[in-house]
Amino acid sequence: VDLIKIMASGGSIDPETNRRRAQYSEAELRYAVDDAHRLNLPVLAHTNATESIRNAVRAGVDVIAHCNWLSPEEGRIEYDAEVADEIPERGVFVDLNIEGGWRPLVDGDGSAEDWTKNSPRTRWDLLEDMRRRGAKIFFTSDEIGPVVGTFPQLLLKAHELLSIPIEEVIWRST
Repeated sequence: VDLIKIMASGGSIDPETNRRRAQYSEAELRYAVDDAHRLNLPVLAHTNATESIRNAVRAGVDVIAHCNWLSPEEGRIEYDAEVADEIPERGVFVDLNIEGGWRPLVDGDGSAEDWTKNSPRTRWDLLEDMRRRGAKIFFTSDEIGPVVGTFPQLLLKAHELLSIPIEEVIWRST
């Protein structure tokens, strides 16, 4: 084993889990993190819910996957600036699923009528404040099987759709 992955909140492909709530308390996550670190293993926490992000960061995980800031209430985003400050302070990395980076939030997680014209439109926009705060965000893909080979095309698409300089796209994926 090279890495421990914990499902700190549910995922979108598993109907038996809740993406909008934490699956573990901060104390439970801290116990797992302490034991993994005792064995010199990094810990990645899969986090969709804001509650799970908060618990994972304060428990000392090394990487947060997705970082979707989902409120317990359906169709709402609940960005926590205090926790966003803690992420770079604690040296936590953020693993952004690149395809989720350009998908419109209103198509899945955010309610259009609750947002102003300056509200984030995509996950990449949502994480802009975190980038300004110094969060280390890198690109990955949730693809499995033969489509894993499409990652270079996804990087080019991120460059085009998100207007990210190609040098930054390469930097965030290597």
